[in-house]
Amino acid sequence: MLTGAGGQQFLEFDGAVRPAPAAGAPVLLALMARGLSAAASDFAEERARWALWAPVAFGAGIWVYFSMPVEPAVAAALLPLIFAAVLRKLGGRGLVGSALTGIMVLAGAGFAAGKLRTYSVAGPVLEKTLRAAVVEGTIERVEPRTPDGQRLTLRVHALSDVEKDKWPRRVRVRTRTTNGDLKPGVVVRIKAHLAPPSPPAMPGDYDFARQAWFEGLGGVGYAYAKPEVIGVTTASTYAETWRQAIETLRQDIAARVKAALPGEPGAIATALITGDRGGISDQTTAAYRDSGLIHIMSISGLHMAIMAGAVFATLRLLMALVPVLVFHAPSKKIAAVFGIAAALGYLAISGAAAATERSAIMIVIMFIAVLLGRPAIALRNVALSAVIILANNPESLLDVGFQMSFAAVTALVAAYEAVNAREREKPARRAIHATTLRFFGGILLS
Repeated sequence: MLTGAGGQQFLEFDGAVRPAPAAGAPVLLALMARGLSAAASDFAEERARWALWAPVAFGAGIWVYFSMPVEPAVAAALLPLIFAAVLRKLGGRGLVGSALTGIMVLAGAGFAAGKLRTYSVAGPVLEKTLRAAVVEGTIERVEPRTPDGQRLTLRVHALSDVEKDKWPRRVRVRTRTTNGDLKPGVVVRIKAHLAPPSPPAMPGDYDFARQAWFEGLGGVGYAYAKPEVIGVTTASTYAETWRQAIETLRQDIAARVKAALPGEPGAIATALITGDRGGISDQTTAAYRDSGLIHIMSISGLHMAIMAGAVFATLRLLMALVPVLVFHAPSKKIAAVFGIAAALGYLAISGAAAATERSAIMIVIMFIAVLLGRPAIALRNVALSAVIILANNPESLLDVGFQMSFAAVTALVAAYEAVNAREREKPARRAIHATTLRFFGGILLS
């Protein structure tokens, strides 16, 4: 507190002198006003990074949708987005108003995306267990199972003891024998025990019924006898033709790998290439789980980075050996294009599981950043990847793998940006030992 001429009192904050509040006014109010002013200033300075919170707001809307005790109608699910858009148009001015209405719009969009996704994949689900049902359908996927047998995903054509309008679109049946002639596109008839997908065993446990809903599975079970082949269907759309071709290619790759590497090594190699882990024994799976390495069996960021990154680095190296390409062609961008193709190709033959799809989207966005001349490793790319994945598959928000992978990637990229910013302030030339320590220190930090 300072006293000026005439007895006027002043307060000093951070080197700035301001008139003191009127007599009787608490000094605490002045301090609170000062704190709010500083917070508003910091908030404005972070405006360039507001976009990083887009997946958080979008995901919050999705979480609200999946947390609702009742299923809203489609029109009702769109109301929050419409209300938020109108509110932003009318009152989304100013720093705080723009931020708040933007959050509301993103949350409303997430809520609507969750409902629209659920509605778009809706299909009949078995209402009760069928003890001896006869199901006819086209094979969409064939997966080996250890020690013997196969798991068939069928697109249903007919199902006994069930009215036609209640037939599930797909069912998944486990057989006790292996038949190499069963391929995507083959029509079979099977006598099987079918049941609705099971709900969680306890509150908060893994919900297979929810996953089956979004995969279009309305029933699961096992066969009583060998599948009877009754014909071959021809795909009626380009999407079905592509799906059958990819599944047939995956099956052929698995057969060739197992022929070259029989036994457990072949099963593991097949899992790393095609994503099919059904041939791995329970003992091996338990050993990987006990050692903390079970995630290696699931094709995700590590595998995608090795695959696409190797293609990118190898092409850059080969083009660097050709002077004409070095001086007259954008070798880095050309390699990035092939890296994108490699990532998408690996995604296709790996079965396009949720973790693989997440990794492919993230690495494709990073290669696109290279094509645009932007930093490949940046939090903006992580945020954009999260928004794209959540918009395409809102149910991913409830997947522990999604939560853990983005938590890990966000932490890694944030640390990388922080360390990189400090490194830019240091001299460009370093001693050899400093460079070596920086390299290994970065690995340990990661």
